[in-house]
Amino acid sequence: MIVHEATYSPSNVVSVIHRTRLRAILKELKALPLPQTGRYADFGCSNGYILDLVRSSVLSPQWRCVGYDRNRRLLELARARRLDNTRFAALNLNKGRIPPVPPFTLCTSFETLEHTGNFRAAITTIVESCAPEGWILVSIPVEKRLPGLLKLLSRPLVRRRPYGDFFGGRSRWEYVRDVALGRDIERHRAPVQDGWGPHLGFDCDRFEEFLQVELIETGRCTLLRAVRTFGGFNRLYLLRRPADLAAR
Repeated sequence: MIVHEATYSPSNVVSVIHRTRLRAILKELKALPLPQTGRYADFGCSNGYILDLVRSSVLSPQWRCVGYDRNRRLLELARARRLDNTRFAALNLNKGRIPPVPPFTLCTSFETLEHTGNFRAAITTIVESCAPEGWILVSIPVEKRLPGLLKLLSRPLVRRRPYGDFFGGRSRWEYVRDVALGRDIERHRAPVQDGWGPHLGFDCDRFEEFLQVELIETGRCTLLRAVRTFGGFNRLYLLRRPADLAAR
């Protein structure tokens, strides 16, 4: 079980990437004209570390918060924080739907979509969980071209077996080639799985294509801003739901 809070520790040699991304996330959220009361959902909340930061540094105390994750052990750690006006619940984003709760004013998902077995269902669920005129902030890793190549080659230097059995039955050479040339890397995720530990095979281009064609061009949300973080290693997408959802 990976507790992502550890990746933000200064003692972690790669934490500069994670801490820079976190500063960018908080900057985007603090710039939003959020109301005094609302409902906030963090999808892929892990042990509740970032939800707690957002709750304490961005939101007013009147907000009600929910953290969703599929890992029940992480949810236990999150509940142990005993945060006011906050609950944590199990959710498999691959299923493409959430429990019957009122829509959320603010939805976030950070470094989660790349671990799902079906990021298309996952991002659709997150967007459709947001209320009319609500905001969505999502972050994804870049795993191709120069940023992806640097990460691909450097991870084994700082972590033991970072890719597990990913290259069992897959050509490492073909994967490195496709990363370096910016080709489709999602094809390396065949056969389909329910979830993925390593980021390998998550294609940011395929994600952006789906976001644009299926969610933005269909009027289900509007892209307010796309931000590249330190070194181009991650991308943030700030989205907003339209006011006239009922008419669509």
